[in-house]
Amino acid sequence: MIAIPSDESLTNDLFQEIKRGLQVQDSFSQMREAASARLAHIAREAKTEAAGKIIGVIPQQEYMELAAKYGVECWDDRQFVRGFFNNEPDLRSSRI
Repeated sequence: MIAIPSDESLTNDLFQEIKRGLQVQDSFSQMREAASARLAHIAREAKTEAAGKIIGVIPQQEYMELAAKYGVECWDDRQFVRGFFNNEPDLRSSRI
């Protein structure tokens, strides 16, 4: 005969799985932010021949989430970009 787990057991297992998933997501987020901060630090020293200057590094996930929420045009708004880098100073490579 097959033992059927109790509702409490299933609930506990579900909570543990959700907790593990959140920990993995948190870990990836921390790694992305650390990598972006390293790139921003490198960009502080970079010289470019492009029309503009490097002002910072935006992790792809954050870029896409904010573009989905506010529209991709938000990144053309100087005040929006300034606000983003004020909230995430480790990602800034120079003053805007």
